[in-house]
Amino acid sequence: MGEFFARSTPHWDLSALTALELGSGCGLVGLTLHRLGMQQTILTDQLRMMRLLTKNMDANRLKSSSLEMFATEYVWGQMPEDQRIVRQSIDMVVASDCVYHESVAPMLVHTLVDVCKSRVDGKKCVGMVGQELRSDLVHQVFLAELLKHFVVYRVPVSPKIDGFYALYAIWLK
Repeated sequence: MGEFFARSTPHWDLSALTALELGSGCGLVGLTLHRLGMQQTILTDQLRMMRLLTKNMDANRLKSSSLEMFATEYVWGQMPEDQRIVRQSIDMVVASDCVYHESVAPMLVHTLVDVCKSRVDGKKCVGMVGQELRSDLVHQVFLAELLKHFVVYRVPVSPKIDGFYALYAIWLK
């Protein structure tokens, strides 16, 4: 997904937008958005991932920049404890390769819905969700959950990887 944003950014102005990444892991997607000029990038994951995530952020943060970036814990299916998330109007929520088991899909989708509904200014929050196609069952459950709440558009990435990776643009119905 990071490569997709790197290739697509010349077409988008990220300078006034706030992105929230769910399940950041090592932070590749969020760090990419930060380095491409996203005004504020919020990287989230489980508490046990914060050490690696913070280390990668420190190593890749743009120096002498007005762009904001921070990492915090966010437990899917729950309201975020960090008030910095609650106070933001999220323009874009991203999640890359976060669903490894079908039981996780409802929690992730619930969180995506909560984030997208949190905007109070009437503007739409767009989601970009990427998923490696490891298991047909996991992918089908995840897609079915997404379709309950979102308009879902599969974004063609490249003929080389479209057979084993799906990228979706989503927005609330």
